[in-house]
Amino acid sequence: LFGHLASLPVQGHYRVIVPRTPGRKAREATLTLRWGAVSVPPPPDQVKHQARSVPLQLWAILAKEEDSTEKDPICWRLLSTLPVEELSMATTQVRRYSRRWEIEVFHRTLKSGSKAEERQLENTERLERCLILDMITAWRTLALSKAGRGEHRQQPVTPWLSEEQWKALWCQIHQRTDPP
Repeated sequence: LFGHLASLPVQGHYRVIVPRTPGRKAREATLTLRWGAVSVPPPPDQVKHQARSVPLQLWAILAKEEDSTEKDPICWRLLSTLPVEELSMATTQVRRYSRRWEIEVFHRTLKSGSKAEERQLENTERLERCLILDMITAWRTLALSKAGRGEHRQQPVTPWLSEEQWKALWCQIHQRTDPP
C-alpha cells in the first residue's frame, strides 16, 4: 500500500498549521497530496466469524511534506470509505484528519472534566440534557485554554466570561472571598 501510494502522481497541495510542541515552534507545512482507489482483503476476524471474502474497496490518501527541513516531516497515510475523486475531496479528508487531536482533547475533557461516563441517569432524555450541558462546558473549557495559549493570552477575559463568572472563578482558584 505504501509503495503504491508513493508511486502515484502528485495531484495537489494542502497547507496545514502544525501547532507548537515542547521544543518546537508552530509552523505552516505544505503537504503534497496523492490519492487513489485501493482494494484490500477483508479483516481476518470478518473472514473467520462472518465468512466475508469480498475485498474492501477503499480510497487511500498520502499527505506528505516533501521538501521539509524538519526532523520529522509529516507523512499521513489515510484510508477512507468515502470516495476521493478530486482535489477538494482529498483536502476535506486531510483537513478532517488534521483536526483529530482537537477532537481527542474535546472527548478527554468531556470524560475527565465532567465525568460524563459516570453519569447514572434514569432515562435517555435526562442523559441527553446533561450531555448537552457537559458538551458546552467542555467546548468552552477548550476554547478558553486555546485562547490562553494563543495570541489572545494578554486580552481581557470578558469576551468569554461575564464579570460575575470570572470573579467567582478567580475566588475559587485563589481560595479567597474578595475578588480583585
